[in-house]
Amino acid sequence: MLAAGSAQAAVLQYNYTGHELFPDYPSMLDGPFHELGPVPPKSLPAMHATLTIDEKHVPGGDLAGKTLSYSGNNTLEGVAEPPLPLYLLGLYLGGAPFYANYETGGHFYLEFDENKILKSWYIEQFDYISFFRIDSEGDRIQYEYFELGGIPYSAAPGSWSGPTPIPLPATAWLMLGLIGGLGVKAWRARNQPAS
Repeated sequence: MLAAGSAQAAVLQYNYTGHELFPDYPSMLDGPFHELGPVPPKSLPAMHATLTIDEKHVPGGDLAGKTLSYSGNNTLEGVAEPPLPLYLLGLYLGGAPFYANYETGGHFYLEFDENKILKSWYIEQFDYISFFRIDSEGDRIQYEYFELGGIPYSAAPGSWSGPTPIPLPATAWLMLGLIGGLGVKAWRARNQPAS
């Protein structure tokens, strides 16, 4: 666990574990369904999420006591509009990256306490046939099943672990040293007098 007001900004990771989701209206599972379409399951596996934040790009360089939010859509070219914030290094909801393709949109609202622990959250991603949401009020998934329309599945809110600092790997330092060494060598070669 990190203390509030850490001297240095860090890359922090949070992991979410939810609960099994069940249909809001179990009678909807009785059909009718399109003969070629999928039959809805009796339940859905628990939601999981991973959130990675680079504190140096958070306003003030410190996540303690901050609220972060975003709302946008992907363009036809697959680019988030407006651009995703620089502090968001990764957000995976149910194993899929936030804004995986051009048919998606999404929102998040994240509230952190003075110890950088997530105390309130709302993360939603949607496309033309489904949406996924994890929320401090409860999780929700909805798929479209042809004539039946959307079947909402819900669960009680899950919990976040973290923050876990993510250190820069030792191999990254070696790569930086190698790149720096090659740069110095190239500079020397260019600036060496011709013989």
